Amino acid sequence: FNAFLFLFSQSVVFSLLKLKIRQGIILMVMPSLIFMFLPYTESLFYFSLTLIIVGIKKDKFSFVLVGFLIASMTRPAYSILFPAYLLCQIIIGKSFIHGVKKTLLVFLVLGLGVLIVNYIQFIDTGTWFGFIKAQSNPAWDNKLGVPSLPLTTWADFPAKPIDAFSLMLGAFSFIILLQYIRNRYTNGIFDSNNEIAYFSLFYILGISIAVLLFREGVVYSLNRFVL
Repeated sequence: FNAFLFLFSQSVVFSLLKLKIRQGIILMVMPSLIFMFLPYTESLFYFSLTLIIVGIKKDKFSFVLVGFLIASMTRPAYSILFPAYLLCQIIIGKSFIHGVKKTLLVFLVLGLGVLIVNYIQFIDTGTWFGFIKAQSNPAWDNKLGVPSLPLTTWADFPAKPIDAFSLMLGAFSFIILLQYIRNRYTNGIFDSNNEIAYFSLFYILGISIAVLLFREGVVYSLNRFVL
């Protein structure tokens, strides 16, 4: 099921963005895509992102809402998707008021998804918001802190170069977004035709920062969030 869902989502993205064969091959050989075929939530999360991308590209806000609802019930990375979408609406959106309204609706949908997930967890465990408590478990030890140097990951090859490459993408995202914002507010250059690209860049930057701050310099599995 996961393999089918991923391949279907990937074909939709390829068709929607009109990617060339070479670009498609590069995207299909990423080592971290192995998780799309395992019994994890990666493929379902990717499907939710596909719905969001389709909604943005085709200007179908209902797709965006459904995508965010599924994302909020799938992986905690939804908490990065929301500020990424918010910043896109503020900085790139043509109408500030319209962007705020859309963002508020997305926020309400995310809240609904979180409540559904926590209700299910409450039925199983008898504890509300058990996921938050689980993050402080020594097995994960996710807590806010200052990254320690040198940055590390859980394993050497191939995890270390893949996580390092993902972190580099986060740095490049910051540079590209900084350049766009400078052109937007200093030179008056406005580009609203690449909302998907900027939404993706905001997400990559946000998830990179989150991993650095909440894992104290251990960037394990960053590639699973980025690539």
